[in-house]
Amino acid sequence: MVAPSPTEFVQRQSTEVFDRLKAAGLLRCDGPTGVPLSYDLGNNDALAMSQCGAVISCGVDAARAWGAGSRSSRLLGSSHALHDRLSSATSPFLPDGWSSLLLGSGSSANQAFAEAFALLFPNAEVFLDHRCHASLHEAWRGQRKASSVLLFRHRSCHHLLEKLRHSTAEVKLIVVESLHSMDGDFECAETLAACCREVPGCMIFVDEAHTAGNYDSFLWCLSEENRSLLFPHIVGVMAGCGKAVGVSGGLLVVPAELKKACFQVARGLIYTTAPSPFVVAAVAKSCELLVGAEGKKRRAELEKMTEAFQMGLRNLLAAATSEWTFSFQAKSPVMWLRSRSGVRRTRQLAEELGRLGVNAPFIRAPTVPRGTERLRLSVSLHLDVSTVLQSFRSALAAVDQSLSSEKQEK
Repeated sequence: MVAPSPTEFVQRQSTEVFDRLKAAGLLRCDGPTGVPLSYDLGNNDALAMSQCGAVISCGVDAARAWGAGSRSSRLLGSSHALHDRLSSATSPFLPDGWSSLLLGSGSSANQAFAEAFALLFPNAEVFLDHRCHASLHEAWRGQRKASSVLLFRHRSCHHLLEKLRHSTAEVKLIVVESLHSMDGDFECAETLAACCREVPGCMIFVDEAHTAGNYDSFLWCLSEENRSLLFPHIVGVMAGCGKAVGVSGGLLVVPAELKKACFQVARGLIYTTAPSPFVVAAVAKSCELLVGAEGKKRRAELEKMTEAFQMGLRNLLAAATSEWTFSFQAKSPVMWLRSRSGVRRTRQLAEELGRLGVNAPFIRAPTVPRGTERLRLSVSLHLDVSTVLQSFRSALAAVDQSLSSEKQEK
């Protein structure tokens, strides 16, 4: 008997797994590359900085001067003058004694902070919003015993306080996202500040993947309404650079001592090739623009566009023949939509929109809890709101017509 080749063995073993995932509606695949899309509601480039000529030119100039790749980790020689430029670009919005450090991704930056914090505070307990991004769960569970990483219900002051009061740890770290990537709701600054005032030893780490660059102060936790509330308790921030900043990477914003700790233990610095010269220079230029007049102008445009889209879609859904759940918060470019009739109808709306040239990603479990599968909608300056709303009108009508036909057949 001839043993199967590795390829045959993989194919045979995978069939059952993939069939099971497909039957449950959970099979993921690469997005369609041949489908012409006019508008992308999965796009997190809220301020359209990825298309900014000045950002692109700055990155190209750096690539020509330094090369297409960084060629090594920072500790082996890639901490060149471009990183000094990035430090200078970020220093205006950082408090005294704080510094920034660019890693290859937001996930790597979250991991680096967890490793550095564990070096300085090995006996701390970590309190994590259970709806936080997967990279935060992975980062902290990889550094701590399971008993020292405690989950609290999403945005629940009562549940968080209950857990904090029972903690005997000298240092307690609260980990949150400023804007939750799948729910589109902001963390409550007042709640976090109140918890830290009541329970001694509390600190806060904020993942700002979806808010960095969307404020005049660049960071949500440093915005005018949050600075006095939050910053006395903040010990670190991860500013995502692949969304509103428009490039890639994760900018870790921390006190100088924690940055030094990163260089001792963070695998994303020690064992990983550094971000390319293009990325470092482009991120620096984007940060410079976003804290100035250009950023202010783009943010004002995004706010108007977000409000118009939210109100327009809400009115369309109110007139629809069947009920939909549409969740959004003021000034949040991230929102979600799902049918109360179930997953199939929600997915059907995504497919109808795709046929009309609008990408509205269908998000399934386990990214979101089972039973809450949804379309995740993200507004950006790339959109034409009136045209996209017209596509929604047509897609909703097509879904309703399909449902009516099915009922008649039955």
